[in-house]
Amino acid sequence: MNKTPSEAQLFANALVNALAGFNSFDIYIAPVFVALDRVREVVSSSNIKLAAQNMYYED
Repeated sequence: MNKTPSEAQLFANALVNALAGFNSFDIYIAPVFVALDRVREVVSSSNIKLAAQNMYYED
């Protein structure tokens, strides 16, 4: 599901809060390109890792 940068930031905030204290597994979030910076700001202080989506015109 793609979100606007603002929606992605709100979602990342909710995810960070909901998953606080879960350290037994790796959590990755891969927002759309235009939301990477906002989501990075939110998850940088958590154990959630940021990933980027790969987009190719033939996929």
